[in-house]
Amino acid sequence: LTGWIACRRWRAGMKGKELRRFRQPVGDMALAALEKGHRRLLRSGETLAWAGDVEWHRLRIAIKRQRYFIELFHGCFPAKSMGRYTEALASLQERLGALQDLANAEASFVKMARGQLEPVSAFLRATVLWQARERAWLRESVVQHWAEFAELKRPWHDRR
Repeated sequence: LTGWIACRRWRAGMKGKELRRFRQPVGDMALAALEKGHRRLLRSGETLAWAGDVEWHRLRIAIKRQRYFIELFHGCFPAKSMGRYTEALASLQERLGALQDLANAEASFVKMARGQLEPVSAFLRATVLWQARERAWLRESVVQHWAEFAELKRPWHDRR
């Protein structure tokens, strides 16, 4: 492994733009990656209030990707401002995950309610109704947190 890294064999097959990207300083590469990810997030969140479960799930994946980039490049930027940004992403990711869990549970409970005895079916339908209320609250929470996130200053603009 050391020989592979030292001899730069991991770059075999890279050409042009891809190879130039690996020749630039890591801070510049981090800046480009984080900026691109942030723009992608903002585009994904433009229609958040009207989005469906699929779009919300895609946004969660985009948030997760941005968090991975931040964890990878955290040492290139001021810790305090990166912390606020990361906390905002984590909060959104957690809420979006709960929404996804409720959406999946709702579909499962609706399926399970079919063909059940009335008391069981009524319980499952009531559970679905409770979950619908919980999902509505979570959606409002995500939209509110999203608005706060969208206003955050990008911490990589404060490079050391």
